[in-house]
Amino acid sequence: MVEYFYNIGVKNVIFSPCYNYGRTTDSRIVPNPANYVQNYMEAIQFAYKHGMRLSSNSFRYPGKHYCGALAGFNIALTTDNYISTCYEVVDKKSDPTGNFIVGEMNNGEINFYLNKIENLKAVEEEDYNKKCRACSYHLLCRGGCPVKLARNSVDSLNNLCAITKSLAPKMLEFLREHPDAVHTVFKNVSLSNINIE
Repeated sequence: MVEYFYNIGVKNVIFSPCYNYGRTTDSRIVPNPANYVQNYMEAIQFAYKHGMRLSSNSFRYPGKHYCGALAGFNIALTTDNYISTCYEVVDKKSDPTGNFIVGEMNNGEINFYLNKIENLKAVEEEDYNKKCRACSYHLLCRGGCPVKLARNSVDSLNNLCAITKSLAPKMLEFLREHPDAVHTVFKNVSLSNINIE
């Protein structure tokens, strides 16, 4: 896949595992963590050799938010004229908590629900991801996908957790061996002040 994108001129690729949420009955869509990590490591080697940037939600620069849904930079227009902060919330019915829909389009005007935006800040403070805070990988996965947490998609979250725990050590080893690959892995990051020994 990375080679295909390279051949058509794409320079930045983001990989995320696919998960089943009612749009297919094919359980094979959920990736085997070992296979996913093996293929990802092959992809990162290709990206490094060809000057591409390849990132994943399972290995990113440490931070507070899993994705833009809670960080405040995702805007997705839904099929029923709402504004969602999550790309998995494709219409009002698919919002598990009622907080991911933060506005609507009505007669060409955009109306934001400011209280919903405030409610999103509390999502990360809920009890369901407190167990993750003791994990040494927490700053990479940030406690998991907020919409999967809200939907209680335990199998998907466990799978994502297994991928992160397997991928992170391999990526750290890759960066230790190739410190100049930091721009392949991260955007606007320097390893000059980071010890990855």
